Amino acid sequence: LLATFLRFYHLDWTEYKLDEANISRLALEMARHGKVPVWGLGSSVGIYNGALSEWLLAIPYAASDNPLVATGFVAALNVLAVAMTYAFTRKVAGPTAGLIAALLFAVAPWAVINSRKLWAQDLLPPFVIAYVWSAYRAFIGNKPWSLIVHVLALSACIQLHYSALTMVFLSAFYILVFW
Repeated sequence: LLATFLRFYHLDWTEYKLDEANISRLALEMARHGKVPVWGLGSSVGIYNGALSEWLLAIPYAASDNPLVATGFVAALNVLAVAMTYAFTRKVAGPTAGLIAALLFAVAPWAVINSRKLWAQDLLPPFVIAYVWSAYRAFIGNKPWSLIVHVLALSACIQLHYSALTMVFLSAFYILVFW
């Protein structure tokens, strides 16, 4: 509830500049005109990001062309990430640890601020938690089918932001250590 309040309180105060407008334009064109983007926005180093963020944001833009609806969608995904953090940490370390982890994530200032923006990397949290949880299930919990979820979550993270490429090395480390 705290995560929801902090992420949705005065959603209309959200910063909205050129990147947010461009990602909104691409998502709205997909939702309204069926123009499916192959690439996302250009990055600061000159290469284009993946288009998963535009595909995901096409969901709220299919319902409304108001950017506050899309911002609310991002905030809702980030609230889901807090709940996932609680569930995962509770499973691994117990209910007290789960509550502490979820509370810290719920009130972390940058987590709150960035969960209210229309940047591709701000869609990462639920996919990162899915990546970590599926790694735990696949490698430590000995549930090989979770490797499928792990690879899909990793792929989604990379599509959202290339900084997630570092997670490929982490997955390779998991394979070396636990398999």
